[in-house]
Amino acid sequence: MARFQYKGRDAKGAQVSGELEIASESAAANELLKKGITPVQISELQEASKSLGSINIQLIKPKVTLDELIIFCRQMNALARAGIPIIRAMKGLADSTKSEVLRETLFDVSQRLESGVNLASCMQAHPKVFSDL
Repeated sequence: MARFQYKGRDAKGAQVSGELEIASESAAANELLKKGITPVQISELQEASKSLGSINIQLIKPKVTLDELIIFCRQMNALARAGIPIIRAMKGLADSTKSEVLRETLFDVSQRLESGVNLASCMQAHPKVFSDL
């Protein structure tokens, strides 16, 4: 038997979530439907290695994609034209991005800006995200 985590909606439309111990993903979906829950997402839970416990360390952080940088630049342009202060714009974009690496970078840039460092120097401190161009 495998363990599955699910998210779904009940008959009233309220969001419900939980775990099931059942043979397969399709069996989990059938069980939820019998209970009156429409499944939205079902994913199998991976068993943690007993020798390591539940330690989850990410050694290599994913890179910020070009698409994410393009979206960031366009949003920054729109916010600057609207008269939003740069620090406030950076924090707002950091809150709204899906990329964890870009989020951390933008928060660091905004903190450096608040401490009086110019924007170019703040961005140069993150060469893996912002190129020299």
